[in-house]
Amino acid sequence: MNAEVGDILGTVTNEIMECSAAFSLVPKPVGWVPGWSYVAKSALSIVTYVTGVSNDRR
Repeated sequence: MNAEVGDILGTVTNEIMECSAAFSLVPKPVGWVPGWSYVAKSALSIVTYVTGVSNDRR
């Protein structure tokens, strides 16, 4: 192991953490066909998801 390997591992770990944070914005499946009441209850998470996706399109 040398400094280059350490740099690569640091970069990879950072990318994994950023990906995990972005993936947490994805709404979880509900298991049924959601209706308007579900949308109203989860509006904040939907807005957060849409905002997160539009800000970082990677």
